[in-house]
Amino acid sequence: MKKYFIPLLFIAVSLQGQSWTKQYDFVDDCVCGLAKVSKNDKFGYVNQEGKLIVPLEYDEALAFSEGLAAVKKGTGGVISTVPVK
Repeated sequence: MKKYFIPLLFIAVSLQGQSWTKQYDFVDDCVCGLAKVSKNDKFGYVNQEGKLIVPLEYDEALAFSEGLAAVKKGTGGVISTVPVK
């Protein structure tokens, strides 16, 4: 019985943890604690729990790398996960 319990528990946790992904057209991998998401051709970022952290307001966006993500809303820009001093 133990052989089957662990895989079933893993599947149940995996499916439950990802239910929020259905509300988006696209969900990227979580990098630096945030995942790029899109809906209706606009991009934003969510945390690992699916809470929208950066609003869906960008025309183009790339995944985070080393705490930075390139975004475009009219002209280009960068989002940082590190506070700017």
